[in-house]
Amino acid sequence: MAHPKPRFILPLVLIVAAVPALWGCSALDTPAATAEPSPQSVPPTEPAPTEAPSEPLPFAVYFLSDTTGTMQLWRLERDAITLTRLTDESTPVYEFEVSPANGTLAYATANQIYTIQPDGSGRTLLVDGGAVRVLDEYGFLEEFQRIGSLAWSPDGQTLAYGHEGVNFYSFQEGASRMVLPNITHDEAGNLTMSFHVYLPKLWSPDGSRLLVYHQAWETRRYRILDVASEQFAGLQPESFACCTYSWSPDSATLWFASHSIGMVRPGLWQYDLLSGIETVLVVSENANASLNFIAFPLQVGSDLYHLFATNTPGDYPDRMPFTLVRAPLTDINARTPLRPDTWVVTDLLWAPDGSLALGILPAEDVSMIENPSGALVLIPMDGSPGITLTATALAPAWGP
Repeated sequence: MAHPKPRFILPLVLIVAAVPALWGCSALDTPAATAEPSPQSVPPTEPAPTEAPSEPLPFAVYFLSDTTGTMQLWRLERDAITLTRLTDESTPVYEFEVSPANGTLAYATANQIYTIQPDGSGRTLLVDGGAVRVLDEYGFLEEFQRIGSLAWSPDGQTLAYGHEGVNFYSFQEGASRMVLPNITHDEAGNLTMSFHVYLPKLWSPDGSRLLVYHQAWETRRYRILDVASEQFAGLQPESFACCTYSWSPDSATLWFASHSIGMVRPGLWQYDLLSGIETVLVVSENANASLNFIAFPLQVGSDLYHLFATNTPGDYPDRMPFTLVRAPLTDINARTPLRPDTWVVTDLLWAPDGSLALGILPAEDVSMIENPSGALVLIPMDGSPGITLTATALAPAWGP
């Protein structure tokens, strides 16, 4: 089963233009397997809940944490108590992805991709990107140059990742290939302002399409890569949709929700992949000049679960309190609160059935943009109090 997961942190973002830099493409090596470290079990950093089900979580949860000094990959069992550190890398683990097919984990560190089993065993070096090439003194667009943006296909046979373009690693062939190269140089070999760079983001549930982030000079948008033809198709919005998104279960619809102001307006959009039509479901601005901030949409049956908030006109708080809501697909503005309270979170992971969510609650004295990590909290939809699962976490994802 493919479980939904978030793709962006959630402070109230003010997006501004930046001058990017460019680079070229290079081949990747596929080295032999390397030795594996032993997983390390540790006690939880927070007291265990005293009045909770024996297995309050529907699945195990993976997340990043620097609680031991360096960002590493961790696993929390369904009992919401047992924590295991799965990696012991000398350099920080900055990203990971869980295979929907068998729970194998891929993670990125030091511009390399490793895979491990759900218990942390079987560490194997999958892709080595070499040293990250610096093209200028400013380091613009470094995220497009180093390995990252991991996205595993639903059948577990292909791992898409960004590295000077969109790459597919085939587990059947045991090799990577460039599917969509970045265009960063002109014919004379000079960095060009007519650049195009790409990052893979999210496979459709049926595995036929891949959502890709596309950036060019003063242009940013999402596009759909048809996997069979390896050509762009369908979604090509005129405006830049942002910032959290998910597929419908039938792979026919994309939901985009924005909590941003600046270059991108807040709101909620629906994209029909069959017709290519964009529909504005929730407008950015109300008649009284207040704004509608929305994040983390997830279709559950005939409802769309998401976070919703409005502001006082002219007031843009750094820590927007969100209400967890659901709304029928036939009338998105007919929202029903799932809880009576509000939550300030940098990340949210819905259970597939919407019965609970995992939120990242930032510390009060840190910047939510510079440090999006925080306490991992279980938020039940029955109105009962939230339960702190661990004190420091980042990028939670469901596992098997």
